[in-house]
Amino acid sequence: MKTRQALSISILFMMGTSIISIGNYGYHAWQAMIVSFFLCIPFFFLIDYLMRSHPGKSLFEIICSSFFKPIAKIILMLYILYILYVSGRIVFRYVEFVTTIRLVDKAQIPLLLSIIAVSIVLLKSSVRTFARFGQVAFILSTISIISFIIIGLEDVNLSYLLPLYPYHEKDFIKNIFLFIIRPFGEGVILINVLCQTEDTKYKKHIFFLAMLFSFLILLLVTIRTISVLGDDFVLQINYPLYTSVGIINFMDFLVRIESLSVIIFFFAILIKLVICLYSIKIGIEQLFNIKETNVLSFPITFLNVALSQVLYQNITEFIQFYPIYAMISVLFIHIIPIILCIITFIKQKKIKKKNIILSSS
Repeated sequence: MKTRQALSISILFMMGTSIISIGNYGYHAWQAMIVSFFLCIPFFFLIDYLMRSHPGKSLFEIICSSFFKPIAKIILMLYILYILYVSGRIVFRYVEFVTTIRLVDKAQIPLLLSIIAVSIVLLKSSVRTFARFGQVAFILSTISIISFIIIGLEDVNLSYLLPLYPYHEKDFIKNIFLFIIRPFGEGVILINVLCQTEDTKYKKHIFFLAMLFSFLILLLVTIRTISVLGDDFVLQINYPLYTSVGIINFMDFLVRIESLSVIIFFFAILIKLVICLYSIKIGIEQLFNIKETNVLSFPITFLNVALSQVLYQNITEFIQFYPIYAMISVLFIHIIPIILCIITFIKQKKIKKKNIILSSS
């Protein structure tokens, strides 16, 4: 997989479900996102260090080589369950979005079947094919983002980008924590794909570069959405980006162009879903020592879609559970990776010390 392809799918992964709903965090969402990104920079470089220290290895392979076998098996199983839950949330958000905006009436089953079919095809294909698809999807998404930003410039009101007021401090701090978890924290799952990137000078910090470009795109979209809808309205709707694009009226010629945001959202959630399912597949491969897991593509995808239908009753329950999900996620996206970095550092230090003793003798 080429570096530009790896960056493309990584950026779409980070955009995920956040791209369509990130304005829900309020008018200070863009400020919270900036703070959370800078707080995450040390974490980004830790992940880069982990990938450089274990070249060509997935996250699950790093876990197996770092912990004793029984502990590694337990951690693997927990990671698989966690990523399965993340992928279930993605499908739930996708179906909820399409049915809520009434893009397609009474089509829940066809929607689920379609995402099962596309996911299975991409899962069974090679990483190179998936990477090419991701690059094309990223190009189309980028064109869509640039288009609705340029076309909707006359609707922008920068006065909506208000400064942080004291009585919003609690919400601001909460949003910083939530941004650290998603979209930034979940990026640790990308190790399972980025490990297959070809060796270039950019691979050294590819994880950080992916997070940086993702942050810039999400920040731009968030600022644009809030500056169009305003601080009050943006909190009252579930899908701010879709609504903000829908009110664009360019010279009474281009109106109702919500399809641009739908294109972005579809590609973003599809790439994130496939990467999650791919991670589950290689996790099962490591857990049970299975050499060929392509046959598991259909059952894994079907299980994921079935799970998405029982996770939440509605979008309100989805939003209310998010703080709990964020606290649980800390173990998988921060604590375990940091422990892996510490173990890796200690092992490398021992190896260097051993080499120095051998060379001196």
